[in-house]
Amino acid sequence: MSDSDSSSDGTTEVIQDEPDPWPTPPTGKKTALTLSKNITKLNDKDLRALIQKRARERYGEEAKEIQISAVMDLVRRRNSLVNEFYDIKHQVEEKKNAKNPISAVNLTKMNLTDEVAREILQGKYSFIYLSPEVLLNSSIFHDIFFDRDFRDRLISTVVDEAHMVFIWGLVASGRAKKIISHLKHQDRAIFRPSYGKLGSKLILTNGVPILLLSATCRPVAIAGILKSLKLTEDKINVINTDQWPKSTS
Repeated sequence: MSDSDSSSDGTTEVIQDEPDPWPTPPTGKKTALTLSKNITKLNDKDLRALIQKRARERYGEEAKEIQISAVMDLVRRRNSLVNEFYDIKHQVEEKKNAKNPISAVNLTKMNLTDEVAREILQGKYSFIYLSPEVLLNSSIFHDIFFDRDFRDRLISTVVDEAHMVFIWGLVASGRAKKIISHLKHQDRAIFRPSYGKLGSKLILTNGVPILLLSATCRPVAIAGILKSLKLTEDKINVINTDQWPKSTS
């Protein structure tokens, strides 16, 4: 789509001033990475139109309404919980094969080497995927996580299968010792008692907004997740496929 195609949505001037609004790692700067004011100052209507346009340019397809709402929350630096199924197993390949490719890496215990750690700290990757196991137990990622350069580049934390934060917290606290037997097979396979500490790790990101994804978050699970992450209801938007936003901060 050309800029002239969007003249009716009121975003033409912003798009001309900001040819690519997606954040890029700073070079030699010690200030935290932030979005351009040309984006953050937009009203909701113009921001929605810009997100729609950039999604078409980046991925070659229309963004869903629920996706747009979640991105708007992140732009406004609000925490968000999206109740819809997303298959993120192939996210790295999807981003590499996008119309306008995005750098991404999936970290595992096997491929998280000192060289990859240096690449992350140098800002080579826009998206970093990792399991709770790597987040909690990798000494290499521990050093990355608390590095000033990494924290300055961190603009959002995304948690898939967010209902597991609630379940891990229950089991770790000893209040649901038999709950593992009721989990789906794939969830039992990745369970570790130490995952109950996930919430305390996620809140150590200096106010970076959190995006939680889950297809099975009931009210009791949402309440448990908020408690684990030390968030109150007024600090998160709950977005459902048939009703968004449910609550706002």
